Amino acid sequence: MKQIPRDDIMQMGLALLKIMGERMHFKSTLLNCFRTFNITMMVVNLFFVLAYYPQIGADYAKYIKSTECALTIIHVIIKYSLFIYHKRNIEDLLDHLLEFWDYNSYGDNIRLTTSTLFRNVKVGQFYYSIVTLACIALVFLKPYVNPDNRFLFVCWTFSGSTELETTVLACQYYFWSILYPIVLGYDSVYFSYSMHIIVQVRLLKQRLQNIPSNVHIEEIVTCINHHKLLISIFARMGIIYFWMLLLHYFITLVTGCSLLYVILLGAADNADLFATIFYLIGLFIQFAYYSFPVEEIVFELTDISRAIYMSNWYEQNVKIKKILLFMMMKSQRQNYLSAGGIIDINVDAFGSVCRKAFSFYALLKTVIDR
Repeated sequence: MKQIPRDDIMQMGLALLKIMGERMHFKSTLLNCFRTFNITMMVVNLFFVLAYYPQIGADYAKYIKSTECALTIIHVIIKYSLFIYHKRNIEDLLDHLLEFWDYNSYGDNIRLTTSTLFRNVKVGQFYYSIVTLACIALVFLKPYVNPDNRFLFVCWTFSGSTELETTVLACQYYFWSILYPIVLGYDSVYFSYSMHIIVQVRLLKQRLQNIPSNVHIEEIVTCINHHKLLISIFARMGIIYFWMLLLHYFITLVTGCSLLYVILLGAADNADLFATIFYLIGLFIQFAYYSFPVEEIVFELTDISRAIYMSNWYEQNVKIKKILLFMMMKSQRQNYLSAGGIIDINVDAFGSVCRKAFSFYALLKTVIDR
C-alpha cells in the first residue's frame, strides 16, 4: 500500500490493525499462524460459552446473558475473518487515496470546512475509543470486584478443574485484549474512508458549480473521471461490506435487546452493570459509524445534479451541455449500501434498529413475565 500522510484521519484505524500484525502490505507464514491462533482463541471462548446453555435450566435472564456473550464472540470472529478475506480489496481502496483531490488547493471556505470536518472525525474516533476502552477495563475488573463471578463471560468448564478454569479465564482475557484493535481498527478504516469520499464529492460539486463560461472540455472530462472514480469506489465498498453490514444490523438488534433487558431489569450485578451500559453505548455508536456516513455520501452524490444546475451550464456549447446533462441524470440515481441484499443502510436503518431493539425488549419482558 502507498504511503498515507501521517496526519490523515485514516492513521488511527491502520495503527490499530498493525497491532494485530496487519500492515496492509505484509503477508507471511508467521502472520497466518497468528491469525489462526487468534481465531482459535475466539472459538475456544465460544465453545465454553455455548456449553453453559444446558446448565441454565429455566432461568431466562441467564439465557439472555449467555446469548449476549455468544453474539459478542461471533461478532468479532466474523469481523476478523471478513477483514482477512477482504484485506487485498481494502488495500486497493486505500491506494485510491492518493488519487483524491487536495482540498488545500481550493478556497479558504473549503479548506476551513474540510479541516473542521477532519478534526471532528478525529475527536469522534477518540471518544469512541474511550468508550470501548472503558468497557474493556470494566470487564477486566469483574473478577476482582466480584470474586464469586471469576469469569469475564458466562461459561461452563465441565470438570471444575483449577487448571482448566485458569486456562479458560486466560483465553477470555486474551479475547478482550484483541477485541479493541480488531473492532475499532476495522470500524475506523471504514468511517475515515467514508469521510474522504464525502469530502471528494463536495470538492467535485464545488468545481462543477464554478465552471467558467468558456470552460475547456478537458476540465469537464477531469470532473467526469473523478465522478466515475468515486462511484466505482462506493460500489466496491458495497461489495466489501455487504455481509458485514448485515451482521452489524442483526448484532445491534439482538444484542441491544439483550443488553436492555440485563440493564433495565437488574439482571446484572453491580460489577457488571457499568460494563454493560458502556457496551450498549458502544454498540449503537458502532452501528452509527456505518449508517450515518452512507446517508451523507448518497446525499452528496445525488446533490451533484443540483450543483451542475446552479452552474453556468446554459452558457456552454451544445457538446458540453449534453455531457453535463448525462452527468446530472447519473447523479440522480444513487443506491445505498446494502446489508446482505435485505436492508439499505442509512439513517432510517439506524432509527429502525433502535426502535426494534426497544420493541423486542418490551416483547421479551412481557413473555418472560408470563
